[in-house]
Amino acid sequence: MVQGSVYGVLSERFAQTELEIEQIDSQLDAVQINYNTEIYRERSQVTGEIAELEVSLPAIRQRLNKTEIQGIVNCVFLTLWGW
Repeated sequence: MVQGSVYGVLSERFAQTELEIEQIDSQLDAVQINYNTEIYRERSQVTGEIAELEVSLPAIRQRLNKTEIQGIVNCVFLTLWGW
């Protein structure tokens, strides 16, 4: 009789453990889907920002090439972060 009740308890615990594992697997799948969605959204946003910057880059380079430093430079300041 004791052996049968032990078997029943073990069977019930095993079934409960399997159910918990399935729930954890489901939660992991949801986390992975959310992560993929977010990473693709961010990638799309950054790709758009890069495209905008690439369009304006030639004009910035042209302005930089036309910029002259007039006069004598007496001092150049250099800041090194962490020093």
